[in-house]
Amino acid sequence: IIVEKKPDILLLQEVDRYFLEKLNENAEIATNYNIYYQQDELIKGILPAKIFGNGIMVKKTNKNIKIRKNEKLITISSDDEKLYDRKNAVYMDIKYKNKVIRLISIHLSGRNEMARKNLSAEVHKKCKEKYYCIIGGDCNSIDSCTESYKGNKATVCSFDYAENQKINDD
Repeated sequence: IIVEKKPDILLLQEVDRYFLEKLNENAEIATNYNIYYQQDELIKGILPAKIFGNGIMVKKTNKNIKIRKNEKLITISSDDEKLYDRKNAVYMDIKYKNKVIRLISIHLSGRNEMARKNLSAEVHKKCKEKYYCIIGGDCNSIDSCTESYKGNKATVCSFDYAENQKINDD
């Protein structure tokens, strides 16, 4: 799908090292994208091969997108496994046509409503630091993606499971 659609930006969740290896093995993807990835380091006692993380892919060939030298992902996480239910978000800033845009890839808890709200609130704070912010992720609930953005300009798009769940979300 990535090779076929050629998106400028991808926000990835539940990425494991095997998926990352597959991305890098694909010559077209490796040539055309910078891949920024952060493995979740919070899960103690689990083999690195079984740990998922979040990532951001940015197309190298889009001349309107500028990435600062040495730009890296910043992780929003907590040593307290209960605070976000061992989920996290990663973010980085890009320049698009001279506007700074914060890209955030988030994975919210599907089983713990308070953990979803905690991480969502923390991400919302990071968006207030910049004028433009794009958030994409596995929210495990459409409401979780929008509840802290009421009153602000926000658009929520649901992709993967929208058709199966009969969601018609603008």
